[in-house]
Amino acid sequence: MKRLLQIALLTALAGSAFSQSFMNITAANIYGAGGVLLPSGILVWQATDSGGNPVSYQVNGGGQQITYPTVCPIVNGAITGGCQVANTSTTNPMNICFALTIKDSNNVVISPAANGNACVQPQTSNYWCANGACNFDQYVPTNPSVITAKLATPQLYSLGGIYQSNCPALTPVVTGWLSTGYPNCAPFPAPPPPAPTFFLLGQTGTAATACDNHVASGVGQLQQYGSSPEAAYQVTFSNGAAYCDANYAVEVTRKSAAAGFGNGFLNVVNQTAFGFLIVSSDTTEVTSTIFWTAAGYQ
Repeated sequence: MKRLLQIALLTALAGSAFSQSFMNITAANIYGAGGVLLPSGILVWQATDSGGNPVSYQVNGGGQQITYPTVCPIVNGAITGGCQVANTSTTNPMNICFALTIKDSNNVVISPAANGNACVQPQTSNYWCANGACNFDQYVPTNPSVITAKLATPQLYSLGGIYQSNCPALTPVVTGWLSTGYPNCAPFPAPPPPAPTFFLLGQTGTAATACDNHVASGVGQLQQYGSSPEAAYQVTFSNGAAYCDANYAVEVTRKSAAAGFGNGFLNVVNQTAFGFLIVSSDTTEVTSTIFWTAAGYQ
């Protein structure tokens, strides 16, 4: 029996000696004001109870009571010089909280503990600690008034920012994200094709000039024209409908059958840059409705 008690005592002492007393804290992305890495500052780890009240504690369940905070230096957003914080799994009392405050080199608070860092617990094993080390970059703040989540690599329709400034000048349009996390960049879309240029069928020549490069159309009713016995309709172009000269094609059609006694032909006469005259060969056709279209060319 005495031998068994000695073995049990040695086992307990060995377990205590090899338990993890401190956790090594690392970080490389601690930000200050303006969304840039904090040039210089400190992390202040203050032990508290579950109500946020400062408390003293013993490391690994024994030894002297620790009443002062642990301070870790920051340079360019990274923890430097080592940062050893008590393993809250083995402290006495167990599972204490560390209220974590971030300050700059002027001792100005950049991020108070209330920013989701009121109860940070470095432990032997959790989602941001393993093998005696804790990566504070992986820690998710716990703030009941703010919804937080660890996001996957941004995709085209996922949460996250997609910025045009991430693309080079020759391909400045962001069309999505690659699986590597980089934006998929593309050039600006090609400009639309130029407006069509109108030519008379069978006519050869150069492209129409600005005042010829358009189509004009309308509708009118034949009537007796002046003192002549002809049924006619005068078309007059206004404003931008006028052409450079008389070189444009005209198409005329009746809305329905001829309204006269004969089958009159429609002719275009007196053609100028500002209009033309539609004349029927049937002098009695004075009620027919006529559609006309003019297309410019050079």
